[in-house]
Amino acid sequence: MYSAALNYVIIIHIMTSAKQQYKAFKTAIYKNKSKLALSLVTPELASYINEYKNTALILACVYNMPKVALALIATGQSNPGQINNEGNTALSLACESAMLKVVLALIATGQSNPGQINNEGNTALMLTCHNEITIVALALIATGQSNPEQINDHGYTALSIACERDMSEVALALIATGQSNPGQVNYYDDTALIYACRYNMPEVALALIATGESNPGHYNTDRNATQYIKRNSTALMYACQNKMKTVVMALLATGESKPELVTNPDDRKFLQPFLDKYSMTSFIYTADKAKTGLTAENYSDIYDNLTEETQNAGQGTTIKGSFTKGFAKGKTNRYLKNKRRYKTKKQRQ
Repeated sequence: MYSAALNYVIIIHIMTSAKQQYKAFKTAIYKNKSKLALSLVTPELASYINEYKNTALILACVYNMPKVALALIATGQSNPGQINNEGNTALSLACESAMLKVVLALIATGQSNPGQINNEGNTALMLTCHNEITIVALALIATGQSNPEQINDHGYTALSIACERDMSEVALALIATGQSNPGQVNYYDDTALIYACRYNMPEVALALIATGESNPGHYNTDRNATQYIKRNSTALMYACQNKMKTVVMALLATGESKPELVTNPDDRKFLQPFLDKYSMTSFIYTADKAKTGLTAENYSDIYDNLTEETQNAGQGTTIKGSFTKGFAKGKTNRYLKNKRRYKTKKQRQ
């Protein structure tokens, strides 16, 4: 009985000591005194969880103190997978603060909860894509636990964020998981395919189309920057604007790309030869409404007439199915290990 009472006293003393350490640590963090915070790091401090479910490691990540965070991780007692009241982990906060070394160290622990979804519906992967950190995004995808299918409160997926940020390699790796929700429409009425065409990412656009789930016919209500006039903008419209020949053919081949909505004179001039080449009905446009006689059947011959350029863009296969299978099942490691840099937008044109 005496032994049990003694153990209880020891436990209370340790808890009180850790709480006091955490209070001193928090003060040092708030005052941006990283050296002082670093000197306070102990296994007891690292393992302490306060009433808001925060740890010292979470605090260090919130206030962007990478050296302190790494010291806490090194204790082996930092609870790297701890989830606070806002649904965040040290990993998601480190991703939000773009703390590259800390993120990689957390992933290496194997306990960082990479798929955790915070109260705003974001995952660590989404926050990493927001910050455009390619190497971290690829590392998170490689864990197999990053929840690539997650949709946040604004309707974004990691894939749509990667496309909006022009992160080709990450987008391709996400598509390769087969779980990236390629047709998702976000709060701003855009899809990953619209972003890929808007920002001139032909390889990503082709991979999205090849999934068969990219929602190629979706149109948003974009605004003209000068006249503030709403207009219907589609992936095909942006592909025409950027002169993406291969993507234009692939979009037409889906039979769902709504070519009748491409009404800008310059864009129509670029598009018309593709329609004429495959003996399709020409546009009939009036001021009231764009009209067309095109139907899905009109596109039947396009699959058999894809150019060699299209085949090369599809890694040696056509868009008609084999590309999807080869990409989704066999190309993941190639994209995760590939160190090559993608061409700039100007070079792609």
